[in-house]
Amino acid sequence: MKDPNKKNPLLTNIKNANSILPGPSIWIAGDPEDLKIWLERGAAGIVTNTVILNEMVKKYGQLTEVIKRYLDITDKPIAVEIDGHSTSELLEVGEIFTKMSDQIILKIPATSYALDAFTELKKSEITTFCTTIFTLNQCVAVAQSGATHLLPFCEPFKDVNGDPTKLIRECKNLFSNWENRPFI
Repeated sequence: MKDPNKKNPLLTNIKNANSILPGPSIWIAGDPEDLKIWLERGAAGIVTNTVILNEMVKKYGQLTEVIKRYLDITDKPIAVEIDGHSTSELLEVGEIFTKMSDQIILKIPATSYALDAFTELKKSEITTFCTTIFTLNQCVAVAQSGATHLLPFCEPFKDVNGDPTKLIRECKNLFSNWENRPFI
């Protein structure tokens, strides 16, 4: 049973998480019917993306129904990717999901209108993942805006024979002395 007074270390701050967690966290994605066994084997939570959500909506119906299925199989965090064409749209869509459960983390692509959304969501103490980050400048901008977790997009670097871990290392070095640094 989940202790309502005990907050998941991944949803607090990096110092707290590092003192509690034994190493990197592994997040899983896919069909709710296939994920339960992996959650029981130590996965930190469920993470979604637009491709997976599109497939699950085709199988299960409305997006909120898909998220309910995830909530039914775990008390761990669930990162729901959202998108919008304005800050207000991101906040409106995000509110639908954050009202469903305190397990919900909003996963938002790095866009200019996402910056203001991260600022507003931080004021409301809503945990956020920023995805589709390609540069160190983007990392700084979204971190300063209030994103709590940065998800550098490494795959394209492999496609051009680049080092897919370089941006992660740069982020780690840059944010190492920040008081309230984001998770990377």
